Amino acid sequence: MKKIQIALVAILFSVSSFTTINAQMISLTTKGEVEVIPDIASTNISITKTNKDANVLKKEISQISSDLNKELSKLKIEKKDIQTSNLQINKEYDWVKSERVFKGYRATISTSVTFRNINNLEKIYTQLLSNEDIVVNGIQYDYSKKSEAENEAYIKALSNANTLAEKLFKEAESKSMLSNSKIIITSISNNNSTPSDSPKPMYKAANLEAFSDSAPNIDINSGTITITKSLTVVYQSL
Repeated sequence: MKKIQIALVAILFSVSSFTTINAQMISLTTKGEVEVIPDIASTNISITKTNKDANVLKKEISQISSDLNKELSKLKIEKKDIQTSNLQINKEYDWVKSERVFKGYRATISTSVTFRNINNLEKIYTQLLSNEDIVVNGIQYDYSKKSEAENEAYIKALSNANTLAEKLFKEAESKSMLSNSKIIITSISNNNSTPSDSPKPMYKAANLEAFSDSAPNIDINSGTITITKSLTVVYQSL
């Protein structure tokens, strides 16, 4: 599903953009928006453990990370879509009677996961949340054909500018401001529009008391992503 919306941001006509420099010129800024349904999702999974023995801690967290990778593999996530950061181990201290006392070690590993088939995302997300050793830090969505959507938004923005420019010049001609002439584009500036923030999942229903096989999945609505392009187009009447 795609929804195209085009809005005029600014029209500088009679004051500053409709000027006479050996020719009549106008500058129009328009934008085109293309609404798409995400087809890619990603998340960051954190593993954090503490222990007073650094060697034991390293073995524990490494085992949890290895088990996580096996679980992701069973969920048909390809290795290229699993990126694990280096193990970080830091000392922790408590303050006791104004003295710093060694508490133990804290180890952290982060894993970035990309889901290229989001049809089973609800089941996968629910299963990951059932793992008490990991923290799933939300879901971000993206669109695999973003370049195509950006091109479409660009074309729509330019088409809107062309239509409006033609209308404005015709109105000027009707008021004897211009003679019947040819309209050309002298410059197009891309205003570096970017896609809107990736939509966050909406949790419609969830039973977090038990994550057994019979427990319902978390119902996730991926929403939509709006791809926007803004152009400033300068027209000249010859």
